[in-house]
Amino acid sequence: MNSGDAIVGNLGYDERLSYTAIGDSVNLASRLEGLNKHYGTRILISDSTYALAKDQIVARLVDVVAVLGRTQGTSVYELVAEKGNVERAEHDFARLFDEGMQLYLSRQWEQAISVFEETSRRRPADRPSQLLLERCRAYLESPPGEDWSGVWVMDRK
Repeated sequence: MNSGDAIVGNLGYDERLSYTAIGDSVNLASRLEGLNKHYGTRILISDSTYALAKDQIVARLVDVVAVLGRTQGTSVYELVAEKGNVERAEHDFARLFDEGMQLYLSRQWEQAISVFEETSRRRPADRPSQLLLERCRAYLESPPGEDWSGVWVMDRK
């Protein structure tokens, strides 16, 4: 899901009209939908959608991604639940993962590894935990340059 400006309506000509939505925000929404497969998630939302809904939802930051066709990174969140309708364990897991993400983004690889090992222990099938754990281990061995911003560049849909 993404929030933003779009053009919506019948586009085309008399013999071939198509009701559609176009625009950068629509393209990003489509890319986010495709990222669900990569992260093993069901619903990913952009930072703009998160900003609009954060008081009503529980979500966890799963990555900062530059999707195919974009150069700028976007914070990507997994929608967990509606606030007030989330189990304690689910809320605690999301909070712990967010702690790991903050450590990762601040280049504190060893501490982030400890957190992502714990989230992986709690949920062995959690793909975001596995991905971030792999990245942190790789960055610990070979740190990125000083210009690293935490943005993961996706090279495919």
